[in-house]
Amino acid sequence: MAERLTGEPAGLARRLAAMVYDTLIIAAILMIAGFSVLPFTGGQAVPAGSIWFEVYLFLVIFAYVGWCQTHGGQTLGMLAWRLYATDDAGGWLGWRQAFLRYCLAWPSVLLGLLGVLWSAFDPARKTLHERFSGTRTLYAPNRPL
Repeated sequence: MAERLTGEPAGLARRLAAMVYDTLIIAAILMIAGFSVLPFTGGQAVPAGSIWFEVYLFLVIFAYVGWCQTHGGQTLGMLAWRLYATDDAGGWLGWRQAFLRYCLAWPSVLLGLLGVLWSAFDPARKTLHERFSGTRTLYAPNRPL
């Protein structure tokens, strides 16, 4: 039988703190990803608005977030704040569910964090992207790292 994680719904402050940590990590990953294409562009910068480059960066970020959330339920920012991404039953996310959560998180975050701030008023303390993806973020302080 698969392990089910229990814990309390994550609070807004912990979510935002984990997002700050992950933003720093993602910035570093994006710098490496950007530099990695230079051999293919003759050492020139990728032209602004290049759709293939934007899709590439979108997928690079998902590779980090998706791998972390499908292999233990935590990005490094979530690890620091003892947060876990699970499905609604407390099970670990698969790649499909992680991708849906990731795609839905973009508008949730880019619209001034409104989808994330929603968790402060939601009875289950879920963000909008968690509502629509069938996932949740749990705070599990007693689970061993």
